[in-house]
Amino acid sequence: MKNVVKIILYCVMGVYAVLGVAKVTGDAFSLPETPVEMIMSAERTSETQAETEAGFIVKSVGGKVAVEDISTGKIVRATDTRVSLLPEKDRAQLRDGIVIKSKSELRSVLEDLCS
Repeated sequence: MKNVVKIILYCVMGVYAVLGVAKVTGDAFSLPETPVEMIMSAERTSETQAETEAGFIVKSVGGKVAVEDISTGKIVRATDTRVSLLPEKDRAQLRDGIVIKSKSELRSVLEDLCS
């Protein structure tokens, strides 16, 4: 009977030892992100790159503020804001065309001009 108790005790100690080693090595070799997090991170990176590569020119078209896509040369947004009602500084910038590199910057510029 003593031998059975010893065997059980050694098995329990062995299990605790294996679990401790697995925890230590598991932490050392675990990935910093799950595969889903890695994919989502890659998508955010590609969206950010696409946004920064986007290019627009805010300019006057028909006396109103409009947005031209640089890559296609097409007007992608026309506003109802009349250029003649804007301050001279803004009108001068619109004559030259305001080059915009991202959609977030475009939103900001349009808010400034059209509000």
